[in-house]
Order: sequence, then structure tokens, then C-alpha cells
Amino acid sequence: MNNLKRKASLILLALFISLNVFAVENYEIQFSKGNVSQKTTAVLAAAADGNYSLAVKAIDFAISEKDILSDDYDFLTLVRTAVKTLAESNSVKIKNYEKNIIEIFNSFRQEDIRLSVLDLMSNYPSANVVSVINNYLTECTMNNEQMNPVILKAITVLGKIGNTTSFQLLFAISLNHIWPQYERQIDSSLTPLADFSEKEIIRIMNIAPMGDKIEIINLL
Repeated sequence: MNNLKRKASLILLALFISLNVFAVENYEIQFSKGNVSQKTTAVLAAAADGNYSLAVKAIDFAISEKDILSDDYDFLTLVRTAVKTLAESNSVKIKNYEKNIIEIFNSFRQEDIRLSVLDLMSNYPSANVVSVINNYLTECTMNNEQMNPVILKAITVLGKIGNTTSFQLLFAISLNHIWPQYERQIDSSLTPLADFSEKEIIRIMNIAPMGDKIEIINLL
């Protein structure tokens, strides 16, 4: 009787394992063979089991097909799902596909996609990532763009991962009152960056007119 129970347990265990393996294989099959909507479903199903490899594949797919499908609703849904899935994961590193994440940010101007990319970038910062955000904000100021959620998120992210160039940029934005209604948020991002920007602060103070010196002191 004990032997029968043992055999039954082993059979059930083997069945359970095989079903799980089959499910994972189904994700891969559905993503590879399915249309764009089915790829999105596969990304979500895999992520629910802690498998984020399909989200990474979806990013690759988005980059390869963006010139053809950039206006397609289902395609944009896949991009949104993939980026958001990676941004919400605590176990995925972007180091190996950092270039692709940057390309998604530069290629897709949809607000929700860029917000998710910025969340992902803030979790895994690098010099390249910071440079991209610096360049984006510089472009926004040069084009006199109105404040929007992506600009505000970029400012907030720089407060966490920015460098001395970020400090110079945010300092100039604050000093020139480019987005006056959001100066509190801008100054909040400046504060942590000032700790390692002493040389830059001294340089600015040395060349600034007297009126600006007073405002700089008040700001700091």
C-alpha cells in the first residue's frame, strides 16, 4: 500500500512539473507564433509567473518593427505592456539591454511609455541613462515646451540619479524660472545633487552678476 501511495505521489509530481514546463513553453510559442495582440498576452502571462524574458523580447521586437508599426494600436499596447512590466519588476537588470531601453525612450513619444521608461531608468541608473535624460530636458527647455508629466518625471528622476551636468541644467532651469509653477519640485531635485557639485557652485558664483549671486545664495 505504501509503495502504491509513493508511486501515485511520484506520478502526480511528475505531472505537475510537466504541466509547468508546458505552460512556460506555451508562453514562448504564443509569443513567437502569435500576432501582436497574442504577444502582449504572452508577455503578461509569463510575467505573472515571474518570467520577464518575453518582456525583453517584446522590447527587441518593438525596436525592429517600430518604423513599420509605430502607429498601430496593438503594437503600441505591446510596447506599453513590455516596458511597464519591466519597470514594475524588481528582478530585471537593464544593463544588458540598456541601449534598447534608451532607443524606446527616444523613438516613442507617447506619454505613458516614456513615464514607464523613466521609472525603469531610475531603478537601474548609468552614465548613458543620465545623459539621455539630461539631453531630453535640455531639448525641452530650448524648445520652450510647456510642463508635462514626462518633463516633471525626468526632473524627479535626475534628483535621484543625476550627475554634475544634471545639477547645472536644473540650476539653470530654476534660476531662469523656466517652469515657475514647478520650482518647488525642481529645487527638490537640486538639493541632493548640490552635495557633490561644490566646484560647479563656486564656478557659477564667480561668474554670476551680483543680482544673480543673491538669488543663487537664496536658492542654495
